[in-house]
Amino acid sequence: MRFILLFGALLLFVVSTRPVQADWEGSITTDASGSQMSGQIHMKKDLIRADFKTPTALSVIMNLTTAKAWVLLHMPHLALANDFSRYKNQVPMCSAADVDGCLKQHGFTQKGKETYEGHLCIVYEGHLDRKNPKTLTKLWRPTDLKEVPSLKTLVRTVDNKGSSTYIRDVKVGAQDAKLFAVPADYREIQGMGK
Repeated sequence: MRFILLFGALLLFVVSTRPVQADWEGSITTDASGSQMSGQIHMKKDLIRADFKTPTALSVIMNLTTAKAWVLLHMPHLALANDFSRYKNQVPMCSAADVDGCLKQHGFTQKGKETYEGHLCIVYEGHLDRKNPKTLTKLWRPTDLKEVPSLKTLVRTVDNKGSSTYIRDVKVGAQDAKLFAVPADYREIQGMGK
């Protein structure tokens, strides 16, 4: 269950991600239904990798172009393969060329500006599923880090449940392509398919 919540939280992080123009890395904390995980996040164009040490040592690799993801379980050397193409029409995936226009096209509105972790951010608010607006999404898009889609993302349902993702200590710089590949000694099995 923890993997599904983590996968969902990372998928919501990509609300404004696709593709970015520069490689970067930072620290990430996700909280989905009270289950919190912290670690490092890396991005390289349309590839995302998040490495978590607590409470379980695992990594998530996402390819936004192919809509594929893998949860790497390090102790048994397993790679749970997932297909998230079913979410492509539900989650706006915006190009870096016009993230703001794309978010507006998907019904997100600017609610103001706030400073988060020393970065001035435009705060956007909207519903991922406009036909069923029971889940509100807020994201903090930094004005000075265009390669970073959002530093903070909050998703809340009408009964105040949801998830959050926080990005801190961002460093722009080249990321090794090996980070975004399933290690050769991991056995791949199908996870949450279509």
